Formats: sequence, structure tokens, C-alpha cells
Amino acid sequence: MTPPANHHRRTHNNYECGAATVEFALTLPAAMGIFLLLISVAMAGALKLHTCDIARTAARHNALYTTSTPYIAPQRPWPIHVSTITSDPWVQVTAEASMPRFLSPLARTLNCSVTTIKEN
Repeated sequence: MTPPANHHRRTHNNYECGAATVEFALTLPAAMGIFLLLISVAMAGALKLHTCDIARTAARHNALYTTSTPYIAPQRPWPIHVSTITSDPWVQVTAEASMPRFLSPLARTLNCSVTTIKEN
């Protein structure tokens, strides 16, 4: 019995399909790693923006009001520590946020410092 005329073509297509599957299986973990890295960097950037926003808001509050009314940072899913240093016309506020555990390989903490002049 002779093989069909397109026997060689079917074997070649099966080989190409198998090669594409192997290539996909090899590149998928690398693509997922790059995707997760991009998401982590975006989340760290968002945390940095929130930290600087809290530092700016606290500096503005301390520049307008006396130190007897401290600025209370809004609740966040991560702790943000705000410290204030006042020397006569200047107010310096530093906000420090601890990174979430899964982002800690990038950095342990994010800091943002703002200095402004008192307005009263």
C-alpha cells in the first residue's frame, strides 16, 4: 500500500504546530515575568505619588495652622509616617511609606520631603 500523496505535507505541518507550541511554552514565563515587573513598578510609582501628595498636604496644613493642630494622614492600605520639623519661617515635612511585601525587592521604603514657608 502506498502512502497518500500529501503524507509529507501533513508530517511537516504537525512538526510546525509542535514547534509553535514549544516556543509558546518557553516564552510564556518570560512574558509573564515582564508583565508582573511592569505592574510592580506601576504600583511603586502610585505609592510614591500618594506619599508625596500626603507630604505636600501636611506641609500646606502646617504652613497655614499652628502646630497645636497636627495633620492626620488619611487611612491607606499601607502605613505612611509623617514627621514635621519647624524652624522659624520654614516647615519641613517628610512622609515615609513602607512598601508592600511583594514590592520590597524594589525598595524597602519610599520617602518624600517637602519644605515650605509659614504663612501666618
